[in-house]
Amino acid sequence: MKKYLYLFTCIYLLNSFTASTQTPEEELQQIFQTHNLMGMSVVAVYQGEMIYSGHFGLANFAAQTAVTSRTMYRIASISKSITATAFMKLYEQGLVGLDDNISDIMGFEIKNPSHPGIAITPRMLLSHTATLNDGSTYSSFLGATANNPNPPAIGQLIVPGGSYYSSNIWLNETPGHYFQYTNLGYGLLASIIEKVSDTRFDIFVRDSILLPVSIQGSFNIHDLESPAGLAVLYRMSCDQWVPQADNYPSGFPQPIDYSDYTPGHNGLIFAPQGGLRISAEDLSVLMSMFMNKGQYKGIRILEEETVDLMQQMQWEYNGNNGNNYWNLFNAWGLGFHLTTNQQEADIVIPGYNMVGHPGEAYGLISDMYFHNDPDFGLVFITNGSAGNYFFGWNSAFYEVEEQVFDVLYNGYILPAMSVQYFDVNIDTQGMGATDPGPGTYSFEENHEISIAAIPDPGWLFDHFLVNGVQHTDSLIEIIVDQEFDVTAVFTEIETTIGDWINPDAFEIYLSQRDNQLVVKANTFTNKKLRIHVTGMRGVSVLSEMIFNSEAGETNIFDLSQIAAGAYIVTISSPDRIITTEKILVF
Repeated sequence: MKKYLYLFTCIYLLNSFTASTQTPEEELQQIFQTHNLMGMSVVAVYQGEMIYSGHFGLANFAAQTAVTSRTMYRIASISKSITATAFMKLYEQGLVGLDDNISDIMGFEIKNPSHPGIAITPRMLLSHTATLNDGSTYSSFLGATANNPNPPAIGQLIVPGGSYYSSNIWLNETPGHYFQYTNLGYGLLASIIEKVSDTRFDIFVRDSILLPVSIQGSFNIHDLESPAGLAVLYRMSCDQWVPQADNYPSGFPQPIDYSDYTPGHNGLIFAPQGGLRISAEDLSVLMSMFMNKGQYKGIRILEEETVDLMQQMQWEYNGNNGNNYWNLFNAWGLGFHLTTNQQEADIVIPGYNMVGHPGEAYGLISDMYFHNDPDFGLVFITNGSAGNYFFGWNSAFYEVEEQVFDVLYNGYILPAMSVQYFDVNIDTQGMGATDPGPGTYSFEENHEISIAAIPDPGWLFDHFLVNGVQHTDSLIEIIVDQEFDVTAVFTEIETTIGDWINPDAFEIYLSQRDNQLVVKANTFTNKKLRIHVTGMRGVSVLSEMIFNSEAGETNIFDLSQIAAGAYIVTISSPDRIITTEKILVF
C-alpha cells in the first residue's frame, strides 16, 4: 500500500506541475485523452450563467461526427431528477400528495408483502425508500415493454402473482426507512404521473418542463429532429468500439402507435429512470433552474417552496439503514442525491455539500451537481471509454469524474467567484423607454454600459437620475463599479388650443374654428426650416419646408382634412430640432 501511495504521490506532483502550465481547457483535453474517452461534454455555471462549455471527441465513431454544444446524450439516471420534477408539478397543483397511498392513486393494491400494513407513498418512491428493488425479472419486463404498443401493465411486475413478479422485487425491509436505489421505483412514479395527469409521460415532461425553457430534448426519440444530433453510447470489446445505445445508422425506426395506450398502464415505456436525451448545455439550463429556485430567465417551472422541499433530506445513511453504494449515496432528497462530503465518499467539490444526480448506463457516465450560496454547478457527460472506469482516489466517484470536477471548479468556477458583480436597475418615469429596457442587470465590475432614453410620441426626455444625480444627456455611459439605480424621466408636451406659445422662436396657433395651423417666426433666419406634424403613433400627416427671410413672416397650414385627435408639431433646421409642441385637432 505504501508503494502505491508513493507512486501516486509522484504522479500527482508531476501532474500538478504540468497542469500549472496548461489552460483549464488543455487540462480537460488531457483528461479526455488519458481516459481514452469516445466523446465528452462539460459545462460550468456560476450565478445562473454558463461560464464554460467544452466538447471533445466523437458523438458517432462510424460517421466520425464530432461532439458539439448541441449533441444530445441519453443521460441515464440524471433523468430521475427530471421525472421527480414532473411529479412535483402535479403536487403543486394539489392533484397528488407526497404521502398519499399509491394503491389509491393507481387503483390496485401495491405494498411490500413483508410489510403489508405500511402504505407505499410517492415520497418513498422519490427518495428510494419504498423497498422496491430491480429484481431478477425487471430486465425481462423492460424487454417486453420496449417498442411494444401494448406493453404489460406495471402491476404484472410489482404485485405478487403477476406474470413478471419475482420474490426479490421487494426487499424484506421497512418501507420509508430503508434506502435501495432502484430504477423500477421511477417507472412506477412515471405511471403515477400518467395516471394523475391523464397524459403520456413523455408528452407531459416535454410540454410542462422542457419546451417552456426552449429545450429540444425528450424522453421520446421521435421528438428529435434526426439521429445525427445524438451521441451513440459505446463500450470497447476486442479492441472495437461497440455501440450500446442510440445507434441509428439508417435513421430512427418507425414510431410506435400508442393511440390505444392508456396513461398509467406502464410508465416505463419512455424510460423515466434514464431515457432523457438532452445536450449538456440544455441540461445546465435545468440545473440553473433548480439553482434559481424553480425559474430560468423569468420562466417559472416550479415554485421556490417546491424546489426547497425537493432538496430537503428525506433519508440519511446511519450504517445499516440502506445500501449506500460504496459510500456514494449517504443522503437523499426528493429526486436528488445530497452529498455529505464524507472522506473518500460522496465528494464532488471538497467543502461543499452539493445537490444533483449521477448517471451510468451503456458505457456512458454523467453528472449534474450544483450548490446554492455561492451559486455554481457543473455538468459532465461522456459517451464511452476504451477502458474501464476506475474509482477515484479521493471519493466514491470515478477517477475521470474527480478530475473533471477539479478542473471545472478550480479552472472556471473559482476564478469567477473572485470577480465582483454589481446590479444596474433601470426604470422610467413618464411615458418613454430605454435601451436596454427597464429591468435589473448584473454586470462584471468595471463593465461599461450605455443607456439611451427614447420618449414616446407626445413626450420629451427631461433627464436621467443616476443614483440621485441628474444627467441631461439622453445617452449616458456608466462604468459599473457599484450598484446603480437609473431612472429616465420624461415630461409630457403641453397641449396648445387657441393660445400663442413659444414666443422666443416661433408662435404656433391652431384655430379651433377651421383647424388652420399658423406658424410665425419671431426672429430673422436664413435657414431652411421644416414643419412636421405626426399623430401620437408616429404617423406623418404633414411635412413641408418653411422659407423665412424676415422676422414676422407667417405660414399657414390647413389641417382641416385630418382626423380629430392629438398631434405633435415639430419645427427643425437641418442640424437641430427648434421646437416641439402638442396640439389638439377637433
